[in-house]
Amino acid sequence: MHIRHTRIAHLNSLLGVIFSLLLLPALIAAPPAPLSPQLKASIEDYLAQLESDDYEARETSTRHLQLIGREAVPFVELAADEGEIETRVRAGRILEQMLRTGDSETVSLALASLERLQKSSRPEVRYRVEQQLRGNREIVEKIILADFEALGGKFQRQGTTPNHRGVLFPSSQIPFLQLTVGGDYKGTQADLLRLRNVRFSLIIHRTSVRIDDETR
Repeated sequence: MHIRHTRIAHLNSLLGVIFSLLLLPALIAAPPAPLSPQLKASIEDYLAQLESDDYEARETSTRHLQLIGREAVPFVELAADEGEIETRVRAGRILEQMLRTGDSETVSLALASLERLQKSSRPEVRYRVEQQLRGNREIVEKIILADFEALGGKFQRQGTTPNHRGVLFPSSQIPFLQLTVGGDYKGTQADLLRLRNVRFSLIIHRTSVRIDDETR
């Protein structure tokens, strides 16, 4: 009888493993669906309307692009850098609005776009982006620090300190923020460069990943 119960237990365990393996594909997140030709055409049409002589058409297209969200982000980023002046300004505002009001994925994508636009060859684009990041510093810092921590970085807050950097985030006092990049850090130099958009006071560097002067 004991042998029989043991065999039944082993069989149940085996069935459990098989059942788990059968469910595994459903538990793995599906890759994002490719952009449909219809949606792509709509996004491109809305972007073209940002240059319309009709104010209402420009406003309507702006709202539609904001509502589309994450799928529109790459197209809006390109327009914010390479479009005509009206398109560049409006596209930048659309990215900022997505940063403020989008879902978590859209917010992250919008921030990544704005960070890339900081390197634009157009001074006026870079200036607008700096202003947008400054105006949304709480959202920006929250996302960047969460990503920094996910890569193995550590940070600690303690009181406030005078702000000596004062370029992107000018203020007489800023939260004291100590960053530690230790041996567990899995990020790259590009990941560390994102810290230029965070008001930190001190960074302790204990890894082979080089810190760019712009980050300091």
